[in-house]
Amino acid sequence: AGIFKPGRPACTAATDPRALAVLRARARELEIPWVEVASELAEASLPAGTKLPLAGTHQKSNAALAATAVRMLAGVVPVSEEELRDGLEATRWPGRFQVVRRGGQTVILDGAHNPDGMRTLVSTLAEEFPGRRPFAIVGVLKDKEWREMLELLLPRVGEALFTPVESDRSADPAELLAHAAQMPGGVRSGASKNLREALAQAMGEPLLLVTGSLHFLGQAM
Repeated sequence: AGIFKPGRPACTAATDPRALAVLRARARELEIPWVEVASELAEASLPAGTKLPLAGTHQKSNAALAATAVRMLAGVVPVSEEELRDGLEATRWPGRFQVVRRGGQTVILDGAHNPDGMRTLVSTLAEEFPGRRPFAIVGVLKDKEWREMLELLLPRVGEALFTPVESDRSADPAELLAHAAQMPGGVRSGASKNLREALAQAMGEPLLLVTGSLHFLGQAM
C-alpha cells in the first residue's frame, strides 16, 4: 500500500483478508481507481482462448493480474487483446515448476526456498501429477526456514535425497536427514556428496523433483 500514489490506478490479486483490508483502506483514502482480481475469476479475466504455459492455479491469478494492469494502462500504453494473449502465451519462467525431459525421465525444477513457495509447489504437484510421488533431490540454505519446508514437502514425495548447495550458506545434508528421520510417516531419505552424484543416483526415477533453493536450481540447470 505504501507505493500507491494519488491519481494512479492500482490492482491486486491478494487473498489474505488482513492484507486486503489495508490495501482497500489506502485506496479509499487516496480515492484512486482500484481493482481486485478474484482468484476464482482469474481464468475468465484472461483474453479469450489464452493457453497459459505456466503450471498451477496460482499462475492463472498472476496472469490475470498482469492482464488487468495492461488494460488499466490502455490509455497510456495501448495493447490489443490479441497482443496481450500472445504475450501471456510466450511467457517463460525458468525454475517455477519448470518441467523438462531428461531421456525418458520427467524432471520438475522448482526454486521453492521458503514455506510459502513450498506450499505452492506441493499444491501444483497435486494438480499436475495427481497421485504421483516424485523422487526429490533437495538442497537448501541454512538461513532459510528449511524445517518447515521439509515438513511440507516430504509427505508428498516417494523418496528424498539431501544434497549440499555450492555455497557457504548451504545446510548440512546430515542435519536435514536427521530432521527427516524424526518426522512421522518415515519417508525414505538419504544424503549425497554433491549434485552430480545425486542426479546420477536418480537417473532411473521416472519422475524427479529438484528443489529447495534458487542457487541449487541454477546448478541443476
